[in-house]
Amino acid sequence: MAKVTLIVGAVNSGKTSKLIQISQTLDKASTEGIICVKRYSANGVWHGYDHIRLSDGAQTPALTLSSFYNDEFKDFFVHGPFVFSNDAFYLEEQFLMKAIEDPSIKTILLDEIGGVELKGLGFSRVLVEALNSDKQLILCVNPDRLSSVLRHFNIEENQIEKTLRL
Repeated sequence: MAKVTLIVGAVNSGKTSKLIQISQTLDKASTEGIICVKRYSANGVWHGYDHIRLSDGAQTPALTLSSFYNDEFKDFFVHGPFVFSNDAFYLEEQFLMKAIEDPSIKTILLDEIGGVELKGLGFSRVLVEALNSDKQLILCVNPDRLSSVLRHFNIEENQIEKTLRL
């Protein structure tokens, strides 16, 4: 059973920055994860998020605000104000499943576990596998979703090593 550290904060509270800061203190050879960073248009307007792998910096467009969406995803779903790329999540899921199976990887970091995962989409499957592993997990969660995430994924109090509130 995985041990979990939670980074809890509202939108734009610094969860991703804190996750990056924590990742920089960990052994790179034994850490893997995905962060979600804001994507801006050429004229500086925010219009979505990209996934970035911590180990190699690979960047993949993952979701776009519906108002900016222009058929860039072959396979997608809509949740709230965003259009999500199923292909991006599938690619990162395959990558993270290998990390979970790799005995040299001790820590998995996942940015922004929330409503999408509660619907069984996004990082839902990889989170279930990671929670059933012996890895250390560091998860970012919005406070409005925290109790639902803990309940839905059966994260028990004895699994939680610490909670960082921003």
